[in-house]
Amino acid sequence: MKMKLQIQRLVIACLLFLVSFTGQAQWQGWHTISASGTTNVPVCIPEATPQMIIGNGVNVKNIYYSVSANPFSVIPGNFLSNVSVDAVSWFHGLPFSDLYVFGKNLNNQLYFNLGRFDNNSGQVTWPNNWTPLDGRTDVAPTVTSPDNTGNNIFLFIKGETDNQIYLNEYNSRKSVWKGLAPLPDPMPTNVSLESLHFDNDPQYGRIYLFAKDLSNQIQWITMTYDTRSSAFMSGDFVTNSGKWNVWQVIPGLTTNLSVASYRDLNDNVYVFAVNPADSKIYFSTYKNPLYHATTITPLSSHNRWSVWQEVPGNFQTNVAVSCTNYGNLTLYAVGLDGHIYFNTYLPTP
Repeated sequence: MKMKLQIQRLVIACLLFLVSFTGQAQWQGWHTISASGTTNVPVCIPEATPQMIIGNGVNVKNIYYSVSANPFSVIPGNFLSNVSVDAVSWFHGLPFSDLYVFGKNLNNQLYFNLGRFDNNSGQVTWPNNWTPLDGRTDVAPTVTSPDNTGNNIFLFIKGETDNQIYLNEYNSRKSVWKGLAPLPDPMPTNVSLESLHFDNDPQYGRIYLFAKDLSNQIQWITMTYDTRSSAFMSGDFVTNSGKWNVWQVIPGLTTNLSVASYRDLNDNVYVFAVNPADSKIYFSTYKNPLYHATTITPLSSHNRWSVWQEVPGNFQTNVAVSCTNYGNLTLYAVGLDGHIYFNTYLPTP
């Protein structure tokens, strides 16, 4: 009887898993952003500000932004780049949020700009100029900022000449950068990276980092930190006490572009990648078994990446995709015509 009950639970769990991650009707279809021009690089959706889009022009390499589908405007400062940027925003409990935008210029020097986002009106002001940072790269940087670190910024770049991955952490309590350092487990890459964070656990936080290796496999690694540790409580750099895992392959698909990632309110992680064989977009999902461990049966479906599925709509692109980081999932892609398109995924009621 006990064995029969376990088998029944296994079957039910597998069915729930399949229902959760299939269901193509949940995708709402591809729509163009009418306010945009054309581009040949991925757009940026700032972390914690999903109503904003930042992108580049094709010929004039200025950085443009748009809020709530309004016309695009240039971020001032005469900053030019031939790759995309990445950004995070901090909400301070006031009408305004700080918006940190990171990019590299045409000479491969790393820069950032600090804007001010009005959460009521949606207006953005740029009182600061572009400021150089330590580091050189020939691809776009990636940043993430977990809330439970006091809004520390974790900045990842690919080295300009050695293809290695470097990390710099901004300590918001001390207003200082730690300095670039290579990851403890090397992973050569030739494209941009992708980062994502978990901060909804009262005791632990986790940063996910995704990379394409030189054989076009998609790799992932995590750093876990204890928010109860004395180092964390004293305001030390999170990376001084964080524990890195080892790189692992997400099987089933290879790509020649960087990937995008998203986490939902149930701690499911989504990874999106372009398949060079057909130029279509696919996604795989992962359930983190360390979260809500008391309510989730530790079945294999919770510990591994799902089979890759095509995002419906027969959409094709030769540019890496991007998406919102959490909240409502909206996927952004540059079509073969150079226009920006989006597709929203609505969960099953």
